[in-house]
Amino acid sequence: MKDLFEVEYELQVQRRKSIAIVVGADGKVIVKAPPYVSTNELSQFVRSKQAWIGKQLARFAQRPVRFNPIYRWGEAIYVLGEKQQFHYKSEPDTRILLAGKATDSELQIERKLDQWFKHKALQVFCERHHIWQQRLSDWPASSIKIRRMKSRWGSCRRTGEITLNTHLLKYPVACIDAVLVHELCHLLEFNHSPRFYRLMDQALPEWRQLDDQLNQLSLHY
Repeated sequence: MKDLFEVEYELQVQRRKSIAIVVGADGKVIVKAPPYVSTNELSQFVRSKQAWIGKQLARFAQRPVRFNPIYRWGEAIYVLGEKQQFHYKSEPDTRILLAGKATDSELQIERKLDQWFKHKALQVFCERHHIWQQRLSDWPASSIKIRRMKSRWGSCRRTGEITLNTHLLKYPVACIDAVLVHELCHLLEFNHSPRFYRLMDQALPEWRQLDDQLNQLSLHY
């Protein structure tokens, strides 16, 4: 639909009590409304939010173009903060060598790369975990698992099981360390109390800068 001030939006009629507007990072505007709301009332509401919608669209428009991998031989993905080329044969710029053949489809290549990525992520995370276990030798014992997560970089259980987001492998080692140390600190303090942040400052004084770096890089890739 398009309102009087020329904002295109998708209308979603839902069982809800009020009208809501969602502006996505892709520039898509979604208006959610109860079934009993009239077209006139809907238009008035959207017009009243014109300035806010424009502000959100402008904010997202300023974001850098996000890197999306192409699953063809000779292309690249981000690993530890650097672009690394993947191929089925060894060439000068190839950093990731996968078993395959020239006729592999994009889906086949994606699956092979995904398996490599998971294996590499577990390897790197376990190596970093071992290093930090040695540095923080008097802290509780812990173990590492990996999982793809949409909204979290990591999680920790009272049993000492730390789960890290597989996507973290895309980012520099220092950023991985910041997330890992965050979860390790939760072994001693299971909330974000002042004591928790004192533990973070003690273990990794530069964690705030690294958090900012990770958040900025996550807009790029």
